[in-house]
Amino acid sequence: MLLSHTFPRGLALGLAAAAAFLFGIAQASEPRTLTILYTSEVRSQIRSCNCTKFRYGGYGREATLVSKVRNETKNVILVDGGDFVGDPGSEQEKLKADVATKSMNVIKYTAIVPGENELRFGQRLLDELKAFEGVQVVLANVYDAKTGKPVFANRYWIHKTSDGIRVAIIGLLDPVLMSEPPADQAAVRTADPVEALKELLPQVRKEADLVLVIAHAEPVKAKELAQTAGVDVVLCTHSARKPAMPPRDRNTVDATTENIGSCVVVESSTSQGWSIGRLDLELNGASVKSLASRLYYLDREYEESPEILKIYDEYDGRVRELASREKEELKARVKEVLKQRGYDPSKHNKEDAGAKSGPAEQPAQDSASPKPTAE
Repeated sequence: MLLSHTFPRGLALGLAAAAAFLFGIAQASEPRTLTILYTSEVRSQIRSCNCTKFRYGGYGREATLVSKVRNETKNVILVDGGDFVGDPGSEQEKLKADVATKSMNVIKYTAIVPGENELRFGQRLLDELKAFEGVQVVLANVYDAKTGKPVFANRYWIHKTSDGIRVAIIGLLDPVLMSEPPADQAAVRTADPVEALKELLPQVRKEADLVLVIAHAEPVKAKELAQTAGVDVVLCTHSARKPAMPPRDRNTVDATTENIGSCVVVESSTSQGWSIGRLDLELNGASVKSLASRLYYLDREYEESPEILKIYDEYDGRVRELASREKEELKARVKEVLKQRGYDPSKHNKEDAGAKSGPAEQPAQDSASPKPTAE
């Protein structure tokens, strides 16, 4: 006779609930990894010249490295900490800014935190940043001086990784860096970043497993932000620190980090776009269990992405057009100055041509002279 192994309904439900609870605890206790790739202060160095002095860098190589890391690693986010453009005073810098924004769209940055250089570029660049598709522009403490509204819609952004890790990205700009007004005089007001962070954190902590603050600020201010309870990682992206260079036979080097309480502070040294920073975090629940920090220098090991090469080609064509236009404008200005001083270039050219009129001498035939072609 077969024995019955049925349980009372209430007991069965209780056992199922207990099993689910224990499974949840096991999942929560399993370490998960998060990789943060970061750039900052590229300052219009859009491509390496492959020369001795500037042999590293460029968005083409960066795109290849980022793609490789994403293919090999789970839970990857890519952020830029500002000042990816340079001086807004020249037309060529505006063309480089266009290359930068297009390239970051192609590479699919997770988030960008504008620095003072982006704000100085004026309204046109701000509008381009707002029009990004898929790339979140995050800045918590910069407001339109007239309306009082944030310049960018996102004061923070919650990014959910493939494994479900909820990463809060908060962008902050130090007001001391905004000593110069934007190029087109668009008035902005920069609030105290510490106060802005304290205002946001209660809500952000409810939504996130890890809080990443990208501080476009000097290291002293960044470390002050790191002392705020509830912050897990602070990435300082306005630093004068001299980057550690790799040995001749390598293109990676360890990067330093600092712990302030339970917060990890990383001082970015990826200026000029020579390298990409990589911070690998092992998470135990909502806390950082261990980490590794490195710089990956973008040398010839990384082929340039075909998509970025198309952007470079477009840029080269626009630079040639700009050079031709500026040459013609310069000639016109010189001619006008000469006329104002009583010298008419067109008149003198005719007189010179008349003085030289007469039978033309036949050029001597040599290897440099054009030869008639056979029909």
